[in-house]
Amino acid sequence: MHNKFKGKVLLLLALTLTFALALSAQTRQVELSPTTNQALLRNNSDLGFDVNYSVGELKIIEVQTKEGTFDELSIEGWGFSNEVGEPKLPMLRRTIAVPLGAEVRLTLNSQSAREFDNNANKLQNRVIPAQEPISKSADPATIPFVVNEMLYSRDEFNSRDWVQVSELGMMRGVRVFALDFYPVRYNPVTNSIRVMENLDVRVDFVNPDIIATADMLARTASWEFEQLYSNTIFNWNADNRTALVRHPTKMVILCPVGYTSNIQSYVDWKTQQGFVVNVATVGSGGTVANTTTAIKNYMQSLWDAATADDPAPTYLLIIGDESGTITVATNTGATGSHVTDLTYVRLNGTDYMPEMYHGRFSVSSTTELTNVINKTITFEKTQMPDISYLGKTVLIAGVDSSWSPTHANGAINYATTEYFNAAHGITSDTYLYPASGSSDEQIIANANEGRGYIVYTAHGSQTSWHDPSFTVSDVNAMTNSGKYGVMVGNCCITNEFDYSSPCFGEAVIRKADGGGVAYIGGTNSTYWNEDYYWAVGYKTNIDGSAPPYDATKLGAYDAMFHTHGETYDKWATTVGESIYSGNLAVSQSGSSRTNYYWEVYHIMGDPSVMPYLGVPTANPATSPTQIMVGNNSYA
Repeated sequence: MHNKFKGKVLLLLALTLTFALALSAQTRQVELSPTTNQALLRNNSDLGFDVNYSVGELKIIEVQTKEGTFDELSIEGWGFSNEVGEPKLPMLRRTIAVPLGAEVRLTLNSQSAREFDNNANKLQNRVIPAQEPISKSADPATIPFVVNEMLYSRDEFNSRDWVQVSELGMMRGVRVFALDFYPVRYNPVTNSIRVMENLDVRVDFVNPDIIATADMLARTASWEFEQLYSNTIFNWNADNRTALVRHPTKMVILCPVGYTSNIQSYVDWKTQQGFVVNVATVGSGGTVANTTTAIKNYMQSLWDAATADDPAPTYLLIIGDESGTITVATNTGATGSHVTDLTYVRLNGTDYMPEMYHGRFSVSSTTELTNVINKTITFEKTQMPDISYLGKTVLIAGVDSSWSPTHANGAINYATTEYFNAAHGITSDTYLYPASGSSDEQIIANANEGRGYIVYTAHGSQTSWHDPSFTVSDVNAMTNSGKYGVMVGNCCITNEFDYSSPCFGEAVIRKADGGGVAYIGGTNSTYWNEDYYWAVGYKTNIDGSAPPYDATKLGAYDAMFHTHGETYDKWATTVGESIYSGNLAVSQSGSSRTNYYWEVYHIMGDPSVMPYLGVPTANPATSPTQIMVGNNSYA
């Protein structure tokens, strides 16, 4: 923000609701040009690319807050600026790959902008200011509604650049930037807007180190990361990387000294699957001392030693709780007072995007360790007595009178409309708000019958899904013998694995011959908008209905199912890829909680586990009786 805009920010307290409620008034539209709202990539090369932005229509929705009525100005499918207290204006973010060593230079070429006064633009109220993200653990009545009144009193258009670029960091060997287009400027005194309807931008990479970039790509090549680049990076050229993926995937297992014999069957199974497994013992007399510094240094050494012929590991599996008998140390987050294993896989730059998928068998005894291993092997080998349950799911929008009608119901409706439905061979027991609040017993009964995938979004605690209630005691009493799957909690603190008693996620994986094989959840509070983006992608029309599919804005569900004609390099098949895809959607939103989400979302279980999305069928395989010397392939 420019200095001339700096001023006192007025906090409008008075127990203000910090979420906005859309009024029943119809949406107003400002027609601009006979074109679609889009960003088109052209002339893509290692040295840069061109992009054409066009804006065809603006939408205005009247919004009621306790501090009066505002207008929300939006572009269908686009996001918003998020400077708290300042006008919330449309924004389109694209993540781009930039060569190592290069400076990014923007040149604005052909452009067409128009100004609309108060009558022409159909604004009837001031544009609503952006607010802080709202935690699912927060009481909205205690959070201030922030308006930068000094800025709103200025009789001038904001002077933000139409297009901005900022470095995000390194995404496993790929340097990534945010390319943001802000098509609307706003004068809050006259209530006028200035709109960039059409803009051609040249993006040049100045002085790129092409050799170093190619070397980094080769040393970090991993098939399991290819879909992330293809799905996320605007200017990604798959040919630059996929040809480099020619070595087996590597997994590091950190195991406390004295327990390697207990995991040998699991190491053998992972090896049979094709992984190159590196078991590092942790503790006195082991490969690495049981301290956060020693473990981080060890993981860093593996990353730094990677070569094109021996690429860096893709997965990290930690064996043990953060304290107790079977222990591997964990870290305290930099973005809050929570535990996190993210530090061990932040290995390329200072950003928060991990270079490996990570998970933890958080167990406190050899019995619990055996339980997790036996379930996971049985699940991955599909040795369950009756696999029909894998075609059944439970999807729950929990109770919150303010947010569940829009955010929780919207996420679940998207899941059932696009994916968890009969067209995909799946039967879903779906519980939307408010009916979900009286469905506790039925939900637990569904889980006890066995379900391949279970999702809950709303409020949580260390030991429960809050409402409808599903507690650690309920998990411990589960009767789904031989019928376990993957569970996801888009809710607060259910994976807080340093809690004084087993947290919900730990209970799920520790349960003998029941519970689940993996649990995805947060070690701290999660947020309403961000959990919505995590699940369905950065889609801003949050009204409780299923938003339309958008190939440029994918969430965890989209990456998992890949049923819209995506090529194989865009498929996310493991729980590790799923959680990464969800967090990338939060990053795409530009949320101030992006780094926080990388730290708090964790997997209880093996990050390489592939959830079943329907009842699997046997894959027929034949092989020749003889393979001649010199042949390098057969069909």
